[in-house]
Amino acid sequence: MQFDKAYLISLERSPIRRKNFYRYARKTGLDVEWFPALYGLDVDIDGYQKRGYLSEDFELRLAGSLGTL
Repeated sequence: MQFDKAYLISLERSPIRRKNFYRYARKTGLDVEWFPALYGLDVDIDGYQKRGYLSEDFELRLAGSLGTL
């Protein structure tokens, strides 16, 4: 399978991780677009539930999965 575009979701405070990813992506000719991730423990779960972004029965198990969601 070959891709010509990738989307990178990464914390803004992780520039070294992004730099490494971009370095490998350039070697393959992959076009990468970065989207800043949310740190899961900083998410206002109640607020997201009230806005309908999360179900009322949502339970946080892993902060990283919420940040990626």
